[in-house]
Amino acid sequence: DWSTVEKCYERLNAGGHYINTAGWDSITEIQSKARKQVSAAHGGQMSEALWGTLLDLMTDHVKAWRDLRVHPSCPIHTFFTAISVQKDGRWIADIQGAAARKLPTYTSLVGYLEAEIGPDGQVHRTLSIHPSSLFLAKDNTGPKGITAQFGPVLHDPHMPTILAALEGANS
Repeated sequence: DWSTVEKCYERLNAGGHYINTAGWDSITEIQSKARKQVSAAHGGQMSEALWGTLLDLMTDHVKAWRDLRVHPSCPIHTFFTAISVQKDGRWIADIQGAAARKLPTYTSLVGYLEAEIGPDGQVHRTLSIHPSSLFLAKDNTGPKGITAQFGPVLHDPHMPTILAALEGANS
């Protein structure tokens, strides 16, 4: 439930731990939990005003989790995964309401992950981080960032590789 998300954030923000990476898998599911929390507090129905409340709640939490990267004693890299949905011919995060448009603007990197079976019979993944008419993506990691180091597509991406590249971009 939503209280678990809040408790996790409170624990991470308190510091005094050895965690250096944390994420939401998936932001689609987290938004569903937040929506249930908001609607339950108001009789179970989502009105237009409550959608605004939900947007504010999600915005505040995404920004708070993102800002853990500058925590004074325990900085944490954060990431958010999302279920994707095709809308108007473009793959985007399956997030309801205006949050689908707003939440990606609060992060440095937005990618579209694909997996396919290669000729060797193994699963190969690619993470596209360059804007496309087919999917939402962006790289705001700077001139020494991810695109500069790997190009617009990361082949078989792994979090340690991405995090090391981000550290290099910020040094």
